Amino acid sequence: MPYYAYFWSKKPGGNDLNNNYLLISPDRNTADTLFRLLDENRSFPVVTAPPPKIVNIKELNRESSRVWTYDCDDDELPYRLTKLLSGTYPDIYSKVPAFRDLLGKIKCVQMHLYPGTTNIGWKIPPELHMDSDDDCLSGYSFYVRRRGFPDVYWYNNVGIISLSQHKRSRFIVTVHTKLRSPKIPIIARDKVKVQWVDVDSTRRSLDISNGFLALDLGKTKLFHFSDFLQRFSIMYNDSSESSNPYVDSKIAWSSESGNNNDGFELCEGVPVGELGDMSEDEY
Repeated sequence: MPYYAYFWSKKPGGNDLNNNYLLISPDRNTADTLFRLLDENRSFPVVTAPPPKIVNIKELNRESSRVWTYDCDDDELPYRLTKLLSGTYPDIYSKVPAFRDLLGKIKCVQMHLYPGTTNIGWKIPPELHMDSDDDCLSGYSFYVRRRGFPDVYWYNNVGIISLSQHKRSRFIVTVHTKLRSPKIPIIARDKVKVQWVDVDSTRRSLDISNGFLALDLGKTKLFHFSDFLQRFSIMYNDSSESSNPYVDSKIAWSSESGNNNDGFELCEGVPVGELGDMSEDEY
């Protein structure tokens, strides 16, 4: 379903009242990929009256997952991006290969202060009514939940990662990148390190042991973030009861995606050290 974010100009000392945009993308990963590309490519050519010009992003801030602000030498940066990503200017986007995968997938619609003026007034996407943000940021600690089963979580079962409806452990997910921004959204293509974090903040990386997800034995494996959706499956214990099918279950790893694999997602992310950084949390 469509994913929305606000994207507006924010100058030192205050906000620009005119350059407010609603960013529309087909899904969250596409929007976060755009944010990452802007963070990694602070200067790039855009479509204007001939000849094309280079825009320079001075500041790019992620106020939350759905509120982004920028300070650029071109105040109409989101409008320029819409033209750049339209796919109708091959001479431009061929010079910025990083943006090619987003062609035709992003639109930025300008909003004005009041309805009834030029273009549209402020629109309130339903996702923005949530009480808490669900941003997935590099270096934060998360619970890992089975998709479609909101009460089933990963937890550390004596060194083996298992599933439970009664316990859950926190895991730190860190992007393998040279980017040093304070808030780096994790996207599907990222290589990530996954660490279990104990109640005393001790960390141990996850690895694959005999085909199963386990605490490392001296070696750290880098996963792709997309692996959470398509590379893990559940190995049930044959002796488990129907009332508690996850007893002594294991998370199996597959080098290939397949229909038999399960999907998992990060949730309740917090900066490391904040309340909730605990292992084997009962709920």
